[in-house]
Amino acid sequence: MVLLSVLLCMLLRGARLFESKRAALALLVKTSLQCDDELRLQCVVPYLVTMLADSASAIRSMALRCLVRVMCDIRVIPPSDSKVFQDYLIPSLSLLPNDVEEAVRVEYSLGIARLAAAAHRHVMRLQHGVNREALAAAGVSDGVDGGGAGAAQGAEGTPAGGAGDNVG
Repeated sequence: MVLLSVLLCMLLRGARLFESKRAALALLVKTSLQCDDELRLQCVVPYLVTMLADSASAIRSMALRCLVRVMCDIRVIPPSDSKVFQDYLIPSLSLLPNDVEEAVRVEYSLGIARLAAAAHRHVMRLQHGVNREALAAAGVSDGVDGGGAGAAQGAEGTPAGGAGDNVG
């Protein structure tokens, strides 16, 4: 699937016809969902972002829909790409609310909430990972595998609360 996704990215770059672009976008999303997060972030997302500037409004709408789908399906964003939303995606999407076509503006309004939720989820995961690393460095167990609140509370309460926070 990796080779197919890369091939579709190259085909998308050279596509001139509306139907070719539409078919390539649809196939790119389907194949990228079978690939790892790194390929999606480093290869697929940049091509989808470039399609947001296409001359055809239907392609811009579809590219935005595909971008939201791909970004919402990413499970783990590495710390090196932790600012992908604020430094790359949000600036790339900034012109869409003022697009001349209503369909693009509607697609933007539908997708921005999902992108915000995905960004929030990744920020919380990164923050939870940072809290776990800080606790591990301090030799304290957060006692919870999935809850970020216990880790944050333990990190803040460790100096004052001592081991009482970790009883469990």
